[in-house]
Amino acid sequence: TGTRKTEIITRINLPKIDLEGLAQHRSSLFGSINLIPRTQKMFSTLLYNELNKLKNEKYVIIEGESKKIGTIFLPEIINKKINSDLKIRVQASIKTRINTIKKEYFKDESSIKKISEITDKLTKFFGKKKIYELKTQINNKEYNKFIEFILLEYYDKRYIHNKQPHKYNLTINSDNLDKFFKLRRSY
Repeated sequence: TGTRKTEIITRINLPKIDLEGLAQHRSSLFGSINLIPRTQKMFSTLLYNELNKLKNEKYVIIEGESKKIGTIFLPEIINKKINSDLKIRVQASIKTRINTIKKEYFKDESSIKKISEITDKLTKFFGKKKIYELKTQINNKEYNKFIEFILLEYYDKRYIHNKQPHKYNLTINSDNLDKFFKLRRSY
């Protein structure tokens, strides 16, 4: 979360499908903030059109997603391909991740209010006292502190717990994407 995977997919000049873009959801608890999620039918239509455009390609870049993106279900064949093909791990410093999340989610008072409301859904994980502390951080505009806790204590721990161990074919760092893409062009 926050490693700029979607930005990489958007910028890379290779055949690709942005599943989160098609769904208009970032596939997380806070994933609909500042987006208008699509229906299953609209997502399926858009995905079919993208697959049809890319049917003659030897490979397609796609972000590893779970079976669901918000309320959208991925077709089983796509899910199987995601879990069986080559994998690239994208990592980034906590600073980059915090800045990415803040830029995407904390855009205005309306989105900040939604973040605060959604934070209540984490009560079962952290208890009422911690949720009160987190919401106080939001109210005090201590967004970096809030985001760091959510990344390290919620998302990272859930991914480690829920994901089967993957063997990655390549690991890249997304702290400086301009440098990454500049280097990539030189090959």
